[in-house]
This record gives sequence, structure tokens and C-alpha cells, in this order.
Amino acid sequence: EAPDTAIALVEMENGAAVIFETSTASFPGYPRQYCISGTNGAVEMLEETIARWDIGGKEELDVPIGADNLLSGASDPMNLDSSLHAAQFTDFSNLILHNAMPHYTLEDGIQTVKLINAIFRSQNENRKVYL
Repeated sequence: EAPDTAIALVEMENGAAVIFETSTASFPGYPRQYCISGTNGAVEMLEETIARWDIGGKEELDVPIGADNLLSGASDPMNLDSSLHAAQFTDFSNLILHNAMPHYTLEDGIQTVKLINAIFRSQNENRKVYL
């Protein structure tokens, strides 16, 4: 059985705090949202689209900002954006056909699983877990 709602506070090696919130139980379902903020500003993303760019002294990226045509399967699974899956297949094909290096390595995946396991272990043991 897996939880349908989770919140985790992760302290990075440099002292930065990262808050993870996730839920599959929120009605009617909302797109993935990433907010990265710090002392110099913030960037907010909805799915794969930059929705807000507020970085002090830095010009905006040369990418469209806004979520007008946002694809999300949050409340309608048939509305999923498949472009990221297509990118994974392209990456995998390049590995085989051109002996290319993967965009994400096995070590990247291992580190991600270690983080997820540490979050669960912290909750189960009711203590800080260090990686």
C-alpha cells in the first residue's frame, strides 16, 4: 500500500531546504507544480512550462512563459503529455544505435531512489536520515 499524500522536508548539504509535497487525492487534480525559491528570487513551473520567473537582476529565459496550453493528466488521464516518454525512447535509441551516453545515468537513478527511501525511512523511524 502506498500513501496518496506526502510532505517531506529535505535539508541539502549546502543548508538549502527543499519541501516536497505530493498528492493523488486532491480533487479535481492539479498539474505538477515546481517552485524553486531562494534569496535571489523564484521560478515556478507547471508541468514543463515556466509559469513565473522572478529572479532579481536576471533577464527572463528565452522561452515562453505561461501555462495557456498546459497538458496535464491530473484530472483527465487521457490528457497526459507524452513528449517526455518520447524523449526517453529517443535517448534509449541513441544509446543503442550510436553508442551515446544516456541523458540520465544509472547513478542518477540510484541517487533518486536513495532519497525516496531515506524519506520513507525518516517517516517510519521518526528521525532525521542522512545520506
